[in-house]
Amino acid sequence: MKTKMISVLVVLLAVAALFVGRTIFAPPIAQAGATIPGIAPDQMTIHASKGLASFDDKYQAHIGVLDTLRQ
Repeated sequence: MKTKMISVLVVLLAVAALFVGRTIFAPPIAQAGATIPGIAPDQMTIHASKGLASFDDKYQAHIGVLDTLRQ
């Protein structure tokens, strides 16, 4: 029974060591900060539609809460 517990402990320690070693020496690379080449914000603003309604015309008129600010 004691040798079985020792072997289980050795296996658990080996798995933990592999996990910690992989985390330390080869951490996962985050993709959140990766930029996508080919998307230029300047080009997006140049090609945007010019006839869009303003924020005041589109949304504030329907809220009613901010109508007191339009005096």
